[in-house]
Amino acid sequence: MGKKSYAKEILILCAYFLSAAGLIMILDISSVSSAAAGGSPYRIFLKQLVWLIASSVVFFALWDVDIASIRRAIPWALIASFVLLII
Repeated sequence: MGKKSYAKEILILCAYFLSAAGLIMILDISSVSSAAAGGSPYRIFLKQLVWLIASSVVFFALWDVDIASIRRAIPWALIASFVLLII
């Protein structure tokens, strides 16, 4: 039996570590200005956290999808993105 490669898992951990560091920086930068403007100091942080969670759900939903089916869906995704940009 060959050795199991953990390259994917290590890349995912690195991506989430960098995302967490980015969220901390967003919280540090935006909390004072948001609180001074009278809003919640966590508003921008929570918005970015929601987008991180949403993108994680999409990522793990597409984790085991065959690359050929993704390539077949690219033209439709491109058309859908143009339509969403126009809206």
